[in-house]
Amino acid sequence: MHSESSRKSYKFIRVNCSAIDPSVIERELFGEYDQDSSKPVKSGLFDEAFSGSIFLDEVTDLPLGVQLRLLDHLKERTIQMNEQREFNPVRIIAATSKNLEKAIHEGSFNIDLYYALNRITIQIPSLRNRKADIPEIAVQLLKKLNQEFGMNVGEISDEAMNRLQRYEWPGNVRELENVLSRAMIYIGPGSSIIQVEDIRRSLFTNEVKTTEEILPEKSTLASVMDDYERSVLEKALDEHNGNKSLTANRLGISLRSLYYKLEKFKLI
Repeated sequence: MHSESSRKSYKFIRVNCSAIDPSVIERELFGEYDQDSSKPVKSGLFDEAFSGSIFLDEVTDLPLGVQLRLLDHLKERTIQMNEQREFNPVRIIAATSKNLEKAIHEGSFNIDLYYALNRITIQIPSLRNRKADIPEIAVQLLKKLNQEFGMNVGEISDEAMNRLQRYEWPGNVRELENVLSRAMIYIGPGSSIIQVEDIRRSLFTNEVKTTEEILPEKSTLASVMDDYERSVLEKALDEHNGNKSLTANRLGISLRSLYYKLEKFKLI
């Protein structure tokens, strides 16, 4: 959408709204101004993306106060566009993996912002519902990761690709990218092919357990599920050296949800 538009010579900025601390995300997006002089103290991402495009991924994870600020920004932009024909603001592209209508019903997403953003809608099925696309997506992700890591991994073995296509991908394409990036780290020295063992080590795998291990004596379903969820959180945190943003991305949840769960299980 950006590279094929008239804005392609300007910046494209991607923002993962679930990965930024809710207490600072408004400042990151809109900058900071001196209260007395109204002069900018820190430019925001909207300033940097001016005339280009800004992609708000997981927009439903924006705090309600920031949603109102974004709505005000959109209203102000409309007024300026009416007054100045040459005005060329940033193009906003928003995405979410959540059900927007449900979020509105639950009061976690502003209905006016929904209508302000919902000009053209593109529905993308979950990765688990289009597994035939995984080989093509994986190849494109490899190109991107090779540039980021300065590596030259050019191929995924057939067995490894089959393993990718058998997985259910609760975290969608972001999880696939995360798994491939770890597999590239696990890859053997001098090799340029990701093997199935590299994929297995990059995925969360659980050995089949006996009934006694799954349901200890006198335990309830809720306690068993809590124990399992806690172990997944601990493993994810350890895997990312305590980095909560990366952990939230790996688990396919918002940073806010991760903090809630960590407090619940007294992991912070």
